[in-house]
Amino acid sequence: VIDLNVSPNQIVISSNGIVEGVSLDDGEQVWVYEGVQKNTIPSATLTDKLILVGSSEKPSSIALPKNQKGLISKDQIKWTAEDATSSMSSPLLAGENVYYVNRAGVVSCNDIKTGKKLWDYRLPSSCWATPVAVDGLVYFFCKEGSAVVLRNDREEPVEVYSNKLDIKGPVYGVAIVDNSIVMRTGSRLFALIN
Repeated sequence: VIDLNVSPNQIVISSNGIVEGVSLDDGEQVWVYEGVQKNTIPSATLTDKLILVGSSEKPSSIALPKNQKGLISKDQIKWTAEDATSSMSSPLLAGENVYYVNRAGVVSCNDIKTGKKLWDYRLPSSCWATPVAVDGLVYFFCKEGSAVVLRNDREEPVEVYSNKLDIKGPVYGVAIVDNSIVMRTGSRLFALIN
């Protein structure tokens, strides 16, 4: 993930036990946090002030401060996500909510300020693709083709729509482009057009 809102501009990498910022100018490490476990798949998610780290181990789904230098200590962690993991997909920030999807397909909605869990919701299966948020809705594309749309709500999970897509292979990634949902599966790239 590239962060152009800090100086120097950085690539933020979350993998194999560390999260680090590397300067785009010279490739030198600007900062590092070394206390993460099982963060090999999800990318970090950037907010104005935080770096959200997804991990398949509960104590390692954390929020780190941005604009740091050198070694970040455990004392500098802003919060640990309460009872939430992010196995394949990266954490998603939507308004004041952070969404994590665990290996079993359980969505955890947590508060961006505290990491406190607001609610859980079970999807038909896990998500390899990071969910996307548009116009107050959060779209989850499960690895076996189920699509579930939830309202971005702090009080409770509200399902707005669900469907099973006729696809072959897992859904690896999605993006919203010009009123279309572009999806990458095991062997295809296609768009769902509104």
